[in-house]
Amino acid sequence: NCGWQPGRTHRRLGIFIGANPSAADDTFSDATINKVANELCASPGPLWGDCNELLVVNLSPLRATYSAEAVSMLDDPDMLAESLEKSGVAWGAIKAALGQGIYKPVIWVGWGDCLKRHTRALSAPFKELLEGREVLHLPLLKNGEPGHPCRADLKTLRRSVLWPKPVIGPLVGCDTSPDADIPF
Repeated sequence: NCGWQPGRTHRRLGIFIGANPSAADDTFSDATINKVANELCASPGPLWGDCNELLVVNLSPLRATYSAEAVSMLDDPDMLAESLEKSGVAWGAIKAALGQGIYKPVIWVGWGDCLKRHTRALSAPFKELLEGREVLHLPLLKNGEPGHPCRADLKTLRRSVLWPKPVIGPLVGCDTSPDADIPF
């Protein structure tokens, strides 16, 4: 879906960050990838898509069709360590794409809660990389993670900054003079 199309004179990259691969690979698309590619590459206008390249990365490289399978594999400390290491490679690919400066990529985060108790550890480096950047996402789940594209209505897709850059500066309302009483 995301190849060059007649009339397009620009390069625009779509990046989708999912949970883990189920059936998709470099030769076969599954339902998730089809939805993402259709939205990012076939939708008109620059708000949601108009991309002609698609980079798909996952929090975990472990192939599992059902989330329970992926979670049980990640419960093995060696598998979790391997996933964290391979997530670093995916993180590096995104960082390289963001650093090219050729075009502003459209980033869609949609890992849901598929990896349960492992989601926070696996998603942390991606959230840090995306601090202050607008991303596409479905409504947030109760745990604060972005919804999965196959488990929500794509009409609820929105663009916003999910992870603002931390503000570092003087403490407001604190007396920082040398004579100030320190409360500890």
